Amino acid sequence: MDAARCALRMQIMNGMEPNTTVVYRRSEAELPARRLEIEHAKEEGVTFNLLVQPLGFTGDENGYVQKMKCLTCELGEPDASGRRKPVPVKGSEFELDCDVAILAIGLKANILLTSVTPELTVDKHGDVTVSPETMETSMKGVYAGGDIVGGEGTVIEAMGMAKKAAKAIIADLARQACVNT
Repeated sequence: MDAARCALRMQIMNGMEPNTTVVYRRSEAELPARRLEIEHAKEEGVTFNLLVQPLGFTGDENGYVQKMKCLTCELGEPDASGRRKPVPVKGSEFELDCDVAILAIGLKANILLTSVTPELTVDKHGDVTVSPETMETSMKGVYAGGDIVGGEGTVIEAMGMAKKAAKAIIADLARQACVNT
């Protein structure tokens, strides 16, 4: 929801006609966002294209995205998360016009990041592990907070983590300054 609302605001700030759509393969009831965030996005003008599964993108000769290939879904039985599983409808492929795509998938550490950074420790859920007091990761001098460490997904919680990290960074820099003098 944050990405969609920011995109919409950026369009307005840049004098563009706001046109931001969230495409999601389940219904609104299964959207992994707080109800209030969804309502605020709607109030701002974000549109929702639900029960639609993105398959890929097509672009022009310069590599700029022009269309999003999609598939219509219907809801099946609940999956392990308890949400009803999206089931693709055969023969329902279609394309949506698209000139910018923001992939906002889940609330976890990006597997690409963690796979190419083996010194970064993750837990069994794929969340980056940190010291709860300092927010320092397994990599000395690297700090993390928010969704990437398995937070509840609130801005206030992420801000609290950032404050802890900032204090730890300042304390570490002060210790280093004392050692170097």
